This record gives sequence, structure tokens and C-alpha cells, in this order.
Amino acid sequence: MPSLSPYRFQQPPHRIPPMAQNDPEIIAQLTAQLQAMEARNRQMQAQLTHMQQQLADRDRANIPTRPLHITTETEHDYSTVVRLGFKSLKWLFLFLIGFSIACVVSASLQAPQVLGALTSLMSTILAPLIVLTLCVMVGAAVLESLK
Repeated sequence: MPSLSPYRFQQPPHRIPPMAQNDPEIIAQLTAQLQAMEARNRQMQAQLTHMQQQLADRDRANIPTRPLHITTETEHDYSTVVRLGFKSLKWLFLFLIGFSIACVVSASLQAPQVLGALTSLMSTILAPLIVLTLCVMVGAAVLESLK
């Protein structure tokens, strides 16, 4: 059986070409290539430094010159009661818009049972919602006028 040793596949020492350490032409070529690579490396380093400086300048320009003053309440902020009144009015209008969209869709789909249920629901719910919203708005007006 043949051996699979790695020593079997190596060339004998007499077949390896001798190193050309004494050849001045090869050394000169390698030195020239090394110098060219060093020059290119210096050029790339200079470009990198220039790009880093440009990035630093760009980032520095975005920093605000004056400090930002962020607070939750400003001078023109409304009181809690007035904000509650505005929110109740907003939700009343959103309810009315949604209810009207549901009525239009059910009428266009020719669903008289759904349309009848919506109109009976509107007569039951709409009046108390409007009264409640008006009470909140009147209460906000009264409390703000007492301040």
C-alpha cells in the first residue's frame, strides 16, 4: 500500500530553486514597488484625513448655537378644564362624522334594517352626548372666567 505522508509529495531539496537574494535587479524592482505602494498609502491616508475633517465640519454645523428650551407647559398653554372641553367637542364631532358615514354606507348598500337601527340609536344617544358636551364647555367657560 502506498504511503500518504505529506513528505512523499514534497520535492527533494535539489529541485527547489535557490533564492535570488544576490540579484540586484530583482531587489531594485521590489524596492521600487514598495516605494510606490508607500506613496499610494500616504495619498490614501491624506484623503481619509480630509474626508474625516469634512464629516466633522458637517456634523459641527448641525449643532444648534443656542440651547433648546423644551417644556411641557408654555405661556399659552390651556388649563386642564379647557383642554377637557376641547377634547369632548372633538370626540362629539368624530362621533357625528363616523355615524354619518355609517348611515351613508348603509343607505347606499340598501340595508333598511341597519339604517333604521342607526336612526333609532342616533335619537337615543345623540341628545345626551350633545348635552354632556355643552355642559363641559359651559363649565370650562365658567371656571376660566372665575380665574
